[in-house]
Amino acid sequence: MPQALLVMPQRPEPPINGSQEAILTHAVEFGRYVKNLENQLSGWLKWATETEK
Repeated sequence: MPQALLVMPQRPEPPINGSQEAILTHAVEFGRYVKNLENQLSGWLKWATETEK
């Protein structure tokens, strides 16, 4: 099992204030977090289906 699959991505903290810049920055960081979760899930699915064979 790849060790990278065991490392949980760090969820970004919510923005400190409601400024446009803070919200947009948070949106970018949160999007990166979700993409990392998707990649990790894909890795787990690939690993699981390879070990079933």
